[in-house]
Amino acid sequence: MFKERAPLTFYVLAISLLAFSSTLAYFLARKGLEDRENDAKVVNLAGRQRMLSQRITKNCLELQHPGTTELGLQTTLDELRLALNEWQQAYLQLRGAAPIDHFVVKNTEAVQLLFDRIEQPFQKIKNAALQILLASNRDIHPAIEVILQYEPVFVRGMDEIVLQYQKESTANIQQLGKLETYIWVFTLTLLLLELFFIFIPLNRRIIRELSEKNARNQLLIEKQQALENSLDLMQRMQQNLLEAEKLAMLGETVGVITHEINTPIGIAVTAASSLHEYTQQLVAAYKTQQLRKSSLEAYVTHATEGSMLVLNNLEKAAQLLYDFKNVAIPQLSGHKEHFDLCQLITQVANTLSPFFKNTAIQLTLNLPPKLEINSHPGIFAQIIMNLVTNSLKHGFPNTPQAGTISIQLTEHTYHLHLSYQDNGVGIPPALLPQIFEPFFSTAKQKGGSGLGLSIVQHLVVKQLGGLIHCKSDINAGVLFEIKIPKIQ
Repeated sequence: MFKERAPLTFYVLAISLLAFSSTLAYFLARKGLEDRENDAKVVNLAGRQRMLSQRITKNCLELQHPGTTELGLQTTLDELRLALNEWQQAYLQLRGAAPIDHFVVKNTEAVQLLFDRIEQPFQKIKNAALQILLASNRDIHPAIEVILQYEPVFVRGMDEIVLQYQKESTANIQQLGKLETYIWVFTLTLLLLELFFIFIPLNRRIIRELSEKNARNQLLIEKQQALENSLDLMQRMQQNLLEAEKLAMLGETVGVITHEINTPIGIAVTAASSLHEYTQQLVAAYKTQQLRKSSLEAYVTHATEGSMLVLNNLEKAAQLLYDFKNVAIPQLSGHKEHFDLCQLITQVANTLSPFFKNTAIQLTLNLPPKLEINSHPGIFAQIIMNLVTNSLKHGFPNTPQAGTISIQLTEHTYHLHLSYQDNGVGIPPALLPQIFEPFFSTAKQKGGSGLGLSIVQHLVVKQLGGLIHCKSDINAGVLFEIKIPKIQ
């Protein structure tokens, strides 16, 4: 676990150090720019201080000019007062006693010492200028002499201060440049270390994991393909089982129908044979001229009854064959066609009538007079046959048991509702979720395949796109609600 988390830990640490160095470099650069701006303002202010000193001297000399008018004198005094105020303000700012814009000057000891040297000339010039401005007479010569005496000293001192400011600013720039170089070297070294100890191993690990993942994906694809092949095989086998169950149902129906047809055909053959015998006797009597009226009347009676018996039984056999043909052929073909669903259900019921012959169970139909649809008649026939045979096998296990099976069909706007119900033994609620599962049967010992209801669900849901729901309880019969859309 530690080996797996170590690269990530080192990576996070390296990214954090890079972020710290980048942030530090940004703030240092920003502070350096601010310091350079402040240094430029200080140097400019120092230069202005020197210029204001020269302006004060110039104004004092103008006051001594003999040809100056009163108006000129007043203008010069105003200029002197303004220059003196700016000069004093600049001096206070340079010494850190007043702020410049948003910062306060913090002088070094060397600059502070230079300011201390010009403190006396500053005070002398300031006081002399104030005396000139406050003088009520024009005897300002001594004050002007003081200004002329100390002004050069003050200017030289300011020149030294400006030079010192420039030296200190240059030194600060060089120091900041070295610090930025150190940070750049540190960042570059950190990047190289990340490259060799984190990114290259991490890249190799990613490539290895991708290769392993691709191998796993390929294995999964192969397994998926095998599963799809198995699913396809299972679906084909399921379809084969469905077809086999369908054929088994038809085979069982064929056996019952064949047995059922034997009775009317046997009766018809017996009646035809008896009629043939009576006919031969009538012909013999006619040839020997012994034919009597009573014999002819007896023959007519036997012929009428015999022919009716033959005709009725042959019609019964023909109807059974007709209904079975109309049920079996669509089941085998599976084609979609236009047909009357009510007529089909009736034919299926007639085909299944032999299954009810030796039972006390009644099959009742509640159908509209006619309901024509375009669908698969074979599928509907298979559904009805499977439900009926399922009821006969499981709903009424005791042969003498009386019961009813009812089939009701109603038409709605968008779907058909087929309701199938019996009053047999019912299904335990715990088994209801399993009744549509393939091969689930409670009567396997009696030969049940467990595919009957599974086929019904497959036909309703997969083939017809409908829904099927079962309600049942012990000794409460069973109810299948089937909804099938009209448009398929």
